[in-house]
Order: sequence, then C-alpha cells, then structure tokens
Amino acid sequence: MRVVFIRLFLSIFLLFTAISPLVAAPDPKLEKARDYVLYYGAVGERELTELAKYDVVIIDPQAMGASAREKIVRLKKQGCLVIGYLSYMEVADWHRYKDRVPAAWRIRLNGKDWTPWGANYAIDLTNKNWRKLLVELTKSELIDYGCDGAFMDTLADIENPALPENLRSQQLKGLEDLMRELDQAYPNFILIGNWTIGATLPVMAKYADVICWENFQPKFFDKNNNAYSFVTAIKKNLDELQKKYRFKVYALWASPNYYELRDDQAAMAKLAASFGYLSYSCIGDYHSELLPRKNGSPK
Repeated sequence: MRVVFIRLFLSIFLLFTAISPLVAAPDPKLEKARDYVLYYGAVGERELTELAKYDVVIIDPQAMGASAREKIVRLKKQGCLVIGYLSYMEVADWHRYKDRVPAAWRIRLNGKDWTPWGANYAIDLTNKNWRKLLVELTKSELIDYGCDGAFMDTLADIENPALPENLRSQQLKGLEDLMRELDQAYPNFILIGNWTIGATLPVMAKYADVICWENFQPKFFDKNNNAYSFVTAIKKNLDELQKKYRFKVYALWASPNYYELRDDQAAMAKLAASFGYLSYSCIGDYHSELLPRKNGSPK
C-alpha cells in the first residue's frame, strides 16, 4: 500500500510540475539590491567604474566588444549582478545571429513582414525552431559571457495595437511556451521582462524575476493626465499579481533632455520607491548616456 501511495504521489507531483512554472528560490543579491543601472553603450574604464557602483547592472555584451567577458568578470568581482540584453522577439541588422533566422519565421501582417520598430523584423514565437534558437542564444550570448540573467526586450511587441487579436493570442501562447522552456533549461537564471506590463503580464508574472516598467513618469499619475487611467490599471494589475508571484518591479525612463530629467528624476525615484520599485533614469538614450550613481552607502 505504501508503494502504491508513493507512486501516486510522484505521478501527481510530475503532472503538477509539467503544467506549472518551476519556482526557484529568489536570488539573494537580487532580493537585497538597492539600485540598478541600464546601459547599452561601449564600456571603457570610466564606464566600468560607474557601473560597478550599482548593485544590478544591465548591459549589452555585444556592445562591450572583444573583452566583454573580462569586463563582466570585473563587475561581478565588485559584487554586481550582471544582466545581459537580448531581443526575444525582434531581429535587427546588427544582431550577429541574424543569418540564423530565416525569413519564413517572421510575423506577417497584410501580406508583409512586420517591422514594429524601425527595420527590425518581428519573429513568430509560436515557431518551435525560433524558440529553440532563443534558448540557445540565451546561453551563447549571455550565460557563456558570465551574465547572471537576461533582460528580455521586445516582447512588448505582443501588446502592439497593430497586432490583430487572433495573432496576439497566438503569440501569448508562444510566450508561455518560451518562458517555460527557458525556466526548464536555466532554472537559476534571472529573467527580467521589459515593458511586459499589459497583455503579456499574466504570463511573465509566473516566470520573470523582475518586470521592468519602461517610460515610468510621475506626470502620468496626475489625475488630469490622459495616461492616468492606463497607468493606474497597470499598477493595480502589478499589485494583484505580486501577491501571487515573487517578482519585483523596476521603473525605467530615458528623459529627452537634461532639464526635464533634473525636474522629474527626484519625483520619479520618490514615486517608484513609494510603490516598492527600484528606479533608473538617464538623459537621451541608454546607448550614449550613463547616469552616475548618487552618493550613498557603499556596497
């Protein structure tokens, strides 16, 4: 009877884990992180010095050049968690793996390949071969460089209004499959979903360690602002899902000019902190500007 019970228990357990995301213990460094930085530009000695002042460092290994691995090792020796950028839904001309993505894998709208941003092609997440390549690229482009996690960009294409609802539903199913496959392949690898705060949130909340809310601006939370109902709905959904899943929220914003950043950065940081979010903002874009960390207690 005891053998039968054990077999029955194992069967139920295996069935449950097959249909549920594997919930790993939160990374202690991620749990204790007090700040983060996001910078996609070239990294020299000055940038390394500034980046090392942050607890969580989000970079693009491809932009760091031939010595990327050595620079990442140096950051980690300074106690940083290093998260590497990777596009999980778009392929650009500058991606070194672009030739491994056939045109047949692209999403097509109105008979044409869909380019949701610039000349970047959106790739179909329901394609098993694309997802298999993404799992491989997560290792070759990030893990093999020493990164502790992935900054998963371009998945918000699923929320693009140009995408018909039937295709959105299909891509959400593909996203669920991708996140489960990544979770199974690299269960202790940190996953940060960028701008996955709408239709993608119910999926990402189950698997991601962090949800990054890009374009987080305090003015949107003014009741007289046109975006007020939109951002408060996002905040409500994040609150509800955080009660069920163990993910954090990072607020992010690239200010168009210095004066706007000077006036609004403190307000952004204060609002984000009141929500329990870490925040980062810079001037211009993430490729050319690196905002020095403000003076504070040493790491």
